Amino acid sequence: MMHWLATLTGYIAPLFLILSPILSYGDQAVSMHRKKTSAGFSLDIPLIMLVASLFRYWQFIVYLFMGLLAGEVVVSGMTPGYYPTYSELVGIIGLSVEAILPIPQIIANAQSKSCKGFRVSVLASWIGGDAMKIYWFFTATSEIPLAFKMCGIFQACCDCFLGIQYFFYGDGRGATVKGHPLQEIPSQEMSWK
Repeated sequence: MMHWLATLTGYIAPLFLILSPILSYGDQAVSMHRKKTSAGFSLDIPLIMLVASLFRYWQFIVYLFMGLLAGEVVVSGMTPGYYPTYSELVGIIGLSVEAILPIPQIIANAQSKSCKGFRVSVLASWIGGDAMKIYWFFTATSEIPLAFKMCGIFQACCDCFLGIQYFFYGDGRGATVKGHPLQEIPSQEMSWK
């Protein structure tokens, strides 16, 4: 019975991983464009995603460098011992950054006592991604490092907490959500003394 579920997940998971960010964040962006405000959506989330992407970029550079270095090691017969540790550290930092992604939204919702501006499509995408991640981590035939499992569980707990907030606060109809500080600053002319 588990074989067909694993096979089905093997086909669905890649499609979900490719399409869910495009669909959920696209929906969030369209909503912010229509309403002409980003109030209710934590602007820290795009920053965290950008930082996580930079870590992935640097991880790629590190792997490329390690590959070139490995070629040099094969030729010269030397084996450096600190590169695997450094690579693992970069990976753990990247995982940790991604795991804390929901925290700014949790804080923004708690401060405003509303989920107004935060799209349920983003929440569904996050929870669905967490479910697939956790399923994969604990059913994979290869050994998954503990850091992946711990960060995945933490992120799933945060996303489920966001779901609980959405359940209690709703979409915030009738609630007032404080705008972002940049929207509240009056434009003034700069005077140089």
